[in-house]
Amino acid sequence: MKEKVLYEELTDKISNKYELTVVTGQRVRELGINGENGHPLKKNIIVQKVLQEVKTGKLYFTRLGE
Repeated sequence: MKEKVLYEELTDKISNKYELTVVTGQRVRELGINGENGHPLKKNIIVQKVLQEVKTGKLYFTRLGE
C-alpha cells in the first residue's frame, strides 16, 4: 500500500487550500465517473491517487494570466 499523503506536502505544490480543494475535487469526480482504464475505483483509492498526483506534480493549478 502506498504511503498516505500529508496536507503539508500538498501545500508546497498548491499553496491555497481552497484552490487545492477545487482542483482535487474535480479530478476525484473525473476518476469516479471514468474510473481507471474503464474500471471504477473505490472512493478512498481515488482520493489517495489524486493526492499522489498533486504531490508528484502530475496534477497542478495555474491561475490565468500567470
